[in-house]
Amino acid sequence: MLSIQALIFDLDGTLYYNPDLQKKQLEVAISILQVHLDCSYNHAKKMFEETRSSLKKQFGYEPSNTYSITKIGIPLEKYLKESEKRYDAGRFLNKDKQLIEILNKFKQQFKLSLLTNNNKYQTYRMLNSLGIQDVWDIILTLSDTKIIKPDKRLYQLISKKLKVHPEQCIVIGDRKEIDLSPAKQIGMHTILVSGVFDVYKLRDKINKIIHNK
Repeated sequence: MLSIQALIFDLDGTLYYNPDLQKKQLEVAISILQVHLDCSYNHAKKMFEETRSSLKKQFGYEPSNTYSITKIGIPLEKYLKESEKRYDAGRFLNKDKQLIEILNKFKQQFKLSLLTNNNKYQTYRMLNSLGIQDVWDIILTLSDTKIIKPDKRLYQLISKKLKVHPEQCIVIGDRKEIDLSPAKQIGMHTILVSGVFDVYKLRDKINKIIHNK
């Protein structure tokens, strides 16, 4: 039996499902690019899509909005500050009683942590709206680390902060290449989910890992 001590969750696409919020996040990214380049929205959108398409061919998977934006030339700090003030992500989400219940049950057995490419202010707005702001032992946002997934240093850092070995952690996320692959590289266990509905049923998959099945 494995000694699992901590669960590490992604946020966007993992702990909530909201296409309107995902659409807003993309629109904000493009509008920030528009101002940076001093061009039309459509021109900024085209540049963003071309850059992300090129990166996808290079890496074999679609990179995050943030990674794509920084590759175009917007400094990360500037992008974070702009995305914090342009909208309130919390307004798109509501309290999730099932998620609150399952995370509180997990907290009785494991350390819980959140690792996200989102900025600090939007992250806390979303957590407050979902009703899960108080369950976490460690929260690491892009504002805290200035490191974008999929960088394995993030997983080394959160393991150190949790005071557990990598092999004692399970990482839960909706993107294999971005959330899970770097965790596997340092020996963490991983669970791929399609969204929050899979998180509701996570217990069986965690038990399979613990019992090495």
